[in-house]
Amino acid sequence: DTLSLHDALRSPALKQYMSNPVFVLLLTRLQTSKTDKFCKGLIRFICFAAAIEKEGLDPDGVIAMLDNCQPQPG
Repeated sequence: DTLSLHDALRSPALKQYMSNPVFVLLLTRLQTSKTDKFCKGLIRFICFAAAIEKEGLDPDGVIAMLDNCQPQPG
């Protein structure tokens, strides 16, 4: 389950995959084929990631990871 994943991996190792590939994949799935079940699961996952007490996985860390998925104006 999700808790096991967070407990087994150290924060820097987890953060490099959460920030880009995982959140991009989840947000792409949300955009292309949204279902109520997926939306609820995604909200639970984001809330869990924000609430867990690990370095880099706090509300500010989750917001930063989601912001990294957005195209940067340039």
